[in-house]
Amino acid sequence: MSNRTYDLIKNTALVLAPIVTLIMTILQALKIIDNEVGILIASAIDTFLGSIVVVAKKIYDEDRKKNKKKKKS
Repeated sequence: MSNRTYDLIKNTALVLAPIVTLIMTILQALKIIDNEVGILIASAIDTFLGSIVVVAKKIYDEDRKKNKKKKKS
């Protein structure tokens, strides 16, 4: 995964998706919309994107660790 792709997924998961979920939740609480399904879908997508970010970060950290060991040798 390229850095640009990782940053896009990370920013979407950490900023955009929670904002969308918050807005939808507030609108539903104020009875402006009645869309529990939309909130559930937004939450599920955010959870999935968060998982991708965690896995990608772990892979990146492991690669950095391997590269440091190679440079010391």
